[in-house]
Amino acid sequence: THGAGQSSVVDMTENPDGTISLLAQQSGHLSHLGKFTGSFDYLASIDFNTGTTLITGDGVIELSTGSLFVAVHILEVGLDYPRPYTGLLRITGGTGRFAKARGVFEITGVDEESLTDGFTLTGLVLGATAK
Repeated sequence: THGAGQSSVVDMTENPDGTISLLAQQSGHLSHLGKFTGSFDYLASIDFNTGTTLITGDGVIELSTGSLFVAVHILEVGLDYPRPYTGLLRITGGTGRFAKARGVFEITGVDEESLTDGFTLTGLVLGATAK
């Protein structure tokens, strides 16, 4: 399946260890699955020497027939905006027709200074039951 969407950071907290906690809301469309919304909880670790940011966390993609639970692993490059990123959303389970789902989405996009970014998804969802 493939698709596109938009992600908006709705909460950002700088942690004492230098990492940044982020909460983001998503919306978009996936082929074969339909419209979705999502909520992702991330931790961003910035390496100012290499200009890279590692973003890890968990999220939920809500679809009309169930939810997908995902583990997030994204690498963002650059210290100034715009910053391109690529990564994986590993499907770890779900609800409804996705209760036994596994799979992966590749995510690509560009982090904009506005904290609202477009992205594309390409991947495979296995173990979903019929509608």
